[in-house]
Amino acid sequence: DRGFAVAPVSVQMRPEIPKSNREIIAEQREALEARLTSERRAIAAVHGDDQALQIQEEIAADDAARTARDRSALMMSMPTLGGGVA
Repeated sequence: DRGFAVAPVSVQMRPEIPKSNREIIAEQREALEARLTSERRAIAAVHGDDQALQIQEEIAADDAARTARDRSALMMSMPTLGGGVA
């Protein structure tokens, strides 16, 4: 017996042509802008259900950090709020 053991080949029938990630992302962006989906469902459509919650939490943390940096920079730029010389 020569050769290697291989798993049986499986075929998944689809009624449509598979979409690229770029196409899926564009569709989800449009759906989000039209308020036809949630952020979590859009993330799941691109990354899968098992990754959606973690990615959504990472995005929220990035947004919070950006907001904190922007708020700090704004406060430091205003003389009456401790940033500059009055």
